Amino acid sequence: MPITLEHIAAKPLQENSKAKGVRTWDTIQYLSALDKACQDTVFHEQVSNLPKEYTRLDEMARDEKEYSLNIFDFFFEPTADIICDDIKSTLDFYYSNSPTFRRLVNYKVNHSINNDIDTSKCEVKVSPNYSYENTEGSGVYLSLPFDKKGFLVDPEFHDCETRITSEKILLDLFLKHILYDDLKVNHDATNIYSNV
Repeated sequence: MPITLEHIAAKPLQENSKAKGVRTWDTIQYLSALDKACQDTVFHEQVSNLPKEYTRLDEMARDEKEYSLNIFDFFFEPTADIICDDIKSTLDFYYSNSPTFRRLVNYKVNHSINNDIDTSKCEVKVSPNYSYENTEGSGVYLSLPFDKKGFLVDPEFHDCETRITSEKILLDLFLKHILYDDLKVNHDATNIYSNV
């Protein structure tokens, strides 16, 4: 019997208070409810111009259940504990608290297991800049800046309105990694997902 997410203990689903009653994979209704609740001009522009890959992926990724997953071990090469702890805690937090993030992770895990696909594990590199690189067969790299205590360094921006946290960039780059095969044509969709 193959191991799938159905064979892992599930935790009760916590519903997002911003869009009660609307499933996160019901793209238009869910994003419209969030857009109305947030009233953010950048988010409004993003949801008004959704890439078709976004809605196609939402049609496939519907499992919002919370499973006991070790996200870091499933998607990343082993790395120094001081580095992996911050990444692991961020990914685990969003897996527990974001139905959208959770269903995208579940989709990728299920797809990999059910189709017997060897997931390309990402290697974390300490770097002064944030970047994601997939060299199609020879390696997958997530470059991130860390301080001496192992915490991600926030990017420097001179314009306060466009300030983006290290957490947001990590989520965006992680989604680029796990959804690489699904979104090769349009990586802008991960930016919308990481905002949700």
